[in-house]
Amino acid sequence: MLNQLQQVFMVTSALMGVVSMSAIPVAWADTVSTDQRTNKPIPELSEFDQPATTVKEWNTQISASLVQITGVQVETSEAGLRAVLQTTEGELATPALQTVGNAVIVDVPNAVLALPDRNEFQQANPIEGIGLVSVTGLPGNRVRVAITGVDAPPTANLSMEATGLVLAVTPGMEVVETDEDAIQIVVTGQQEDYRVPNASTATRTDTPIRDIPQSIQVIPQQIIEDQGSTTLEDALRSVSGVNPGNNNANVAATQSFFIRGFTQNNLFRNGFSTSATAPIDSAGVEQIEVLRGPASVLFGQVEPGGIINVISKRPLDEPYYSFEGQIGSYEFYRPTLDISGPLTEDGSLLYRLNAAYTNADSFRDFVERETVYVAPVVTYQFSDQTRITLDLEYTYDDRTLDRGLPIIGSQPGEIPRSRFLQEPDDFRRIENVFTGYEFEHNFSENWRLRNLFRYQYNEFMTEEISGTTVLDDNRTLERGYQYQENRRDQFNLITDVTGNFSTGSINHTLLLGLDLRWETEDYTGQFGPADPIDILTPFMVLQSPLI
Repeated sequence: MLNQLQQVFMVTSALMGVVSMSAIPVAWADTVSTDQRTNKPIPELSEFDQPATTVKEWNTQISASLVQITGVQVETSEAGLRAVLQTTEGELATPALQTVGNAVIVDVPNAVLALPDRNEFQQANPIEGIGLVSVTGLPGNRVRVAITGVDAPPTANLSMEATGLVLAVTPGMEVVETDEDAIQIVVTGQQEDYRVPNASTATRTDTPIRDIPQSIQVIPQQIIEDQGSTTLEDALRSVSGVNPGNNNANVAATQSFFIRGFTQNNLFRNGFSTSATAPIDSAGVEQIEVLRGPASVLFGQVEPGGIINVISKRPLDEPYYSFEGQIGSYEFYRPTLDISGPLTEDGSLLYRLNAAYTNADSFRDFVERETVYVAPVVTYQFSDQTRITLDLEYTYDDRTLDRGLPIIGSQPGEIPRSRFLQEPDDFRRIENVFTGYEFEHNFSENWRLRNLFRYQYNEFMTEEISGTTVLDDNRTLERGYQYQENRRDQFNLITDVTGNFSTGSINHTLLLGLDLRWETEDYTGQFGPADPIDILTPFMVLQSPLI
């Protein structure tokens, strides 16, 4: 029995040895494979891209994936033109082309338009056959490039270069079958409207009105010309919330307006606060910007109703010559002159001259007025980054001082409306001189320095014998004499730095500035009694009682 157990044990051991020997190669192979796997480093959890868990991390990932288009360059080529979307960092994805009407449309994904001086790019008629090249930003971080053909849609090819995405455009040719005897008429025109996209009054920067959270209305030169306006009151009559104050041109010493119910006596000329007393002549006005609402943050001590900023005409780089004349009732006539252009062949020195003369009588006896306006301007361009503008504006206004008729005294119709109850030599005379310079230097596409200086001299003189009280007989008007002379000197200095920069996908404009103003005034006045006058049978006293 023992021998049998020993035999069984020996056989079992032998079988186990065979199995063990046969399993050695397999175990060895597994060991080698295991060693090969352990030679590779096992990645840690921090090495994997983690999803955003906060709004800040999400904005950072979006900003990192967006590509900013900082410039658009359109140039001619042998085949047509090249449009280059310039980028500083990142590479634009190659978009697909589509044709809509006569336009080739390219929508660039994951991109934002970050031009230094504008929110969109447009160039009309860059070459023959291409009517418009526009680059605009779209919602959803997209930028659209639209190239519109004149007669047919152009063809375009896309490629990537070191500077950015390049569109090679070839104008399309319209193929139309026509009879040999057919007459073809091509009509071209230019849209002229009253829309002004930008204004500088609210922010002292050239910012689109749509981006300014304030109420701004701009009266362009086209409206002033179409209305035939000669004064500021005429030009502002269509502006809501603005009404003229005590602006009787034959009496008032200053121009004033009511803006949202508040009186505004100080007008602004090219951003400078002025105390101008002479009526502003429209011959030298480029546009009028009206800001409704508080503006003391940028303009200092002003009324909360708003401000009125008058922008003067500036030299043009193309020759321009205009001479106009107006005639009207009561011997009114007014010639105006507007000439501009370059003074040098390279166009670095530009000039502009505006002049106007106005002479008129009135339906009132002895009442007349005369106005002279001259405004020369010179601009010198040192380089593409630096320029200076020198300007001078002179206004002379002389008119009869007329205070009208008393509201009591006789039955209606007994006193004609033309009757003048003062003296024929009563006058109100104003002389204004504005002069200064505007210096501008661009450090780069995003940073600019401006330094502006303005000097104003104003002289205001009046002499009159005017009515004071109607006596009980309802025909005797007591009068008084007054002589006033006021001289004022005003100095203004503005220096500001403007910068454009971005934080992620948000664009910013920074303004830092200094505004200084110094003013002196000298006033002289004489007052006394004067002879009364019969309002029904007036007799003029032609000599002042204090002279």
